[in-house]
Amino acid sequence: MMPKIQASPKHIETYLNQERSKRQEMQQKFLEQCHKFQEAEERKHNSRTKKSAPLCCEVKIICDGKR
Repeated sequence: MMPKIQASPKHIETYLNQERSKRQEMQQKFLEQCHKFQEAEERKHNSRTKKSAPLCCEVKIICDGKR
């Protein structure tokens, strides 16, 4: 590794591009893991909800305080 002052503009640009690419790749992997976790949690929640959800529900329409 060398000091930035000794590097040519092309070397600096190449290095910054590589670092940007690494950062984007890490960010993408992080987001993919987050999505996988969310999907797993949603499946867990859905399976619990399906088991405990009633077969029917009551719907009331209220307008201006009247049914």
